Amino acid sequence: GETAMNEMRATVIRWNIERYERQLAIESDPSRRRTLLGLLAEARNEAMLASAENVLARQGKERDALAQEAHRWRVRAQEYRVISEACQSAAARHSYLTLARGYDVLAERADAFAADETVPEPKTG
Repeated sequence: GETAMNEMRATVIRWNIERYERQLAIESDPSRRRTLLGLLAEARNEAMLASAENVLARQGKERDALAQEAHRWRVRAQEYRVISEACQSAAARHSYLTLARGYDVLAERADAFAADETVPEPKTG
């Protein structure tokens, strides 16, 4: 069922993170390292989203608590956008913007749960 799929998704995400971390430990080519850093940031972002979705679904938080969580995640997203503007490295900028988008998605999903709506799919791009 759905629980098995969620567990499988979490396992694959964890394996990807471990693989990217192992590759980063031995990779010396700057271009490949940037690619691996981007992939690692995306995998960590996906893990964060999956974890948060599970928490929201399991706990069935009250509307006020969900609204507070959504606000907290929006603030965190904005903080990451501000940090990204100060980054000199395009890879670092991309990583922070990826994290910001992830927190925006968390906020949107928390709002949807609070309003008893269908959970929106993540926006791409």
